[in-house]
Amino acid sequence: MLIFFRTFLRHLGQHWLVSVANLFGLSASFAMAYAVGVLIHDGWTSDGGWVGAGRTYIVSNAFINEGKVGPWSPTVPGPMYGLVRDNFPEIEATLRLIKTEARGSVGGNGFDSEMIIAEGNLPAIFDLPVVAGDLATAYATPHGLIISTTEAERLFGGQDAIGQVLTLLLDGRTEDYVVQAVMAPLPANSHLRFDMLAQLMPADFASSGHGQLDNWNMSGWVSTYVLLKQGTGLAAFRESFLKRLETLIPDYDGNTAYDLEPVEGLMLWSKSPHGLMQDPVERQSLFGLGLTAGMLLLAAMANHVSLRASMALRRVREMAVRRVLGGTRGRVALRLMAEEIILVALAIFIAVDGVPLLGERVGNFVGFSTSLLGADRLPALFVLGAIGMALVVISSLFPIWRLTGARTAGLLRDAQSTVTSQSGRLRFLLICAQVALGTGLSLACFGIFANVQYLMNMDKGFEVGGKLHVRGAEGEAWAAGRESFAYDLSGLDGVERVAASSNIPFINWNARMGTSHPRTGAYIEFEMVQVEPEFFGSFNLKPLAGRLLDRKFGMDMDVGNETPDSPMTQNIVISKTAADQIGYEKLDDVLGFSLKSVTRGEGGKLVNLSLVVVGVVPDINFKSGKYQSTPTIYSGDPGSMRFLTLELGKLDRQALVDQIRSRWMAQFPDQPFVYSFAEDNLIRAYGSEEELGQLLLICAVLASVVMVSGLAALARHEVITRRREVALRRVLGAGGRHIILLMFGRFGRPLVVGLLVGIPAAWYFLDDWVSAYQNHVVFSLWHMLLFAGVASGFCLALLSGEALRAVRVRPAQVLHHE
Repeated sequence: MLIFFRTFLRHLGQHWLVSVANLFGLSASFAMAYAVGVLIHDGWTSDGGWVGAGRTYIVSNAFINEGKVGPWSPTVPGPMYGLVRDNFPEIEATLRLIKTEARGSVGGNGFDSEMIIAEGNLPAIFDLPVVAGDLATAYATPHGLIISTTEAERLFGGQDAIGQVLTLLLDGRTEDYVVQAVMAPLPANSHLRFDMLAQLMPADFASSGHGQLDNWNMSGWVSTYVLLKQGTGLAAFRESFLKRLETLIPDYDGNTAYDLEPVEGLMLWSKSPHGLMQDPVERQSLFGLGLTAGMLLLAAMANHVSLRASMALRRVREMAVRRVLGGTRGRVALRLMAEEIILVALAIFIAVDGVPLLGERVGNFVGFSTSLLGADRLPALFVLGAIGMALVVISSLFPIWRLTGARTAGLLRDAQSTVTSQSGRLRFLLICAQVALGTGLSLACFGIFANVQYLMNMDKGFEVGGKLHVRGAEGEAWAAGRESFAYDLSGLDGVERVAASSNIPFINWNARMGTSHPRTGAYIEFEMVQVEPEFFGSFNLKPLAGRLLDRKFGMDMDVGNETPDSPMTQNIVISKTAADQIGYEKLDDVLGFSLKSVTRGEGGKLVNLSLVVVGVVPDINFKSGKYQSTPTIYSGDPGSMRFLTLELGKLDRQALVDQIRSRWMAQFPDQPFVYSFAEDNLIRAYGSEEELGQLLLICAVLASVVMVSGLAALARHEVITRRREVALRRVLGAGGRHIILLMFGRFGRPLVVGLLVGIPAAWYFLDDWVSAYQNHVVFSLWHMLLFAGVASGFCLALLSGEALRAVRVRPAQVLHHE
């Protein structure tokens, strides 16, 4: 083995530039494919890896309006949990999750976190990945808290989180929670998304909005899960479950439909009958990143095969001499195979050593990080080793067959012509593969990177800069003091405008409502945002038709009472997309249009609601560009204003924040001050896109390096193997131009074929990818032709350099050597 290794090092030194490029491309592609494969596998199966995933279902519901079923929701009224727990013997375990927001203060800095209050058998359904503490103990401890590692780092820095006490404000109540366990972050594509979790203490919710967990007329923040017993058939149970629900729900009026949705694969590849919570953009991003990493690996493997075949076939005389001196075919084949094994093993070793670097960036994109090289990764490492061994066999097969199968005398007599004649078809295929994979990957990756940069810098429809968002206080204090606090802030130097709203861009999802189109009967859906009239000025929104909301109009900021002859009425402003969806050719025609909906009145009773359009404004997207923006309705419900947006001047921002904090503590002394800048929220909203762009830029650079090194090696091989032919042509009068055209002719056909295969395929993939985004770069045919021209020009320039090298060789020297 030592002899084989010395021979490997000798040949590596003889062709060090090509070998280093080959080793770099192979190692980088191995590392990228391994990191992407492991982390995407974990993310893709994030909702299929729970302890009871195959038997766990979430109860979903949907309103029925005028005989039409609206969108399905994963939240149900609070009493559903107790009903299914007590009346269905086929159910082994039941769980109720209550989504809420926890607010607190650490070191004088306010924070808010997504929190879940759980009731039922959590460990039997969701075995959370605890890395410190014990899940069962933490969950069973009253006011015990389970937090994620990212939240622990954010709140406590490098300190040990276990045992830390957090005073949290939940729905108007203040309670001390003790951190009992820390869990690894859940994948971003899991349907479970929270930073903190604690067991439900019913007494804590007695006086808050969540105290109405037994109210059948309230839903929107409670999810109910059931774990079926082993052997329970889903189809039969589902049918009986839905029938029995109708008899068990008190005063069931038939206006609500219920169903069971499987938790397994809920987010990315939902098996649910209603496609609940599917996220096609995230699914496509994961699939596209995995495909890119796989194609990069194929490109590197094709490059490796071409380089090794080229170098092996140049060793014809060496192998022939070894055969003359007594070497058997087996030993010659073993020598070639051993060198391949050493090279590929070295590439895998370098790749595994560099995996953590790529793993961190890939983990940032998929939303979580995990160990890539632990004992649980042995199957993944085995797959990587299997790919390496397959590469060894593929790259050694042709040289071994050619160099050990030919007669020794033939090899010694005409080694050069033998290599040239036997490698033509292989060379053609390898050039095609190199060009197709290299140009295709580069085009797709650079195109997606350009789309990401466009999303980051596009016009969002409103002014982002100079906006400070203050999170409202909880409970009655905010309802009583919001307007006076906003008025107080508007008097500060540097605060130009203050506006309240139910939501702000890039923070939360807007509430949704659906109704039937009054003319076509088709179901249409809108997002709803509650805003004060000043909101439009803060975001520089001008009316396209009609007017904006105004305090001097009674039903702009309130709801008219329902009478026997008419429903409750409220004035609204809608986005242009909403106006287009309603179907009028002119925006002015939509003014006065009335949307019919239902709402909950006193006692939770359903009452009719008429929303009258008084104005149309441009579209703005409250979400990042990867999500489709739904047509939006702006109305003025004073009870729903949870945020204040402050338009700031150009004074010292930190000093201004300190003044606002002092005013807050004076008016809301028992509640934490939580704020954010609009620019920071925008960056966080596009965090995964930015990581994706950086990953694909790395892939594009690697693909270009692999293609360049492969083509350069093949061109060098062509020059070397045809040097006697070139020398004879030069002796017979051929000029340098003739020799260059000869070389171009040999490479021209595979180059054209590679471009015709790689660029259209990449273009189709790129167009399909960016089309999933509501806002995206529009690529045209001219972009494709321009890239094809640049790629072919670069390849021809590379070949021209090698052709000029052949022209400069002295014919007499070549013929004398031959």
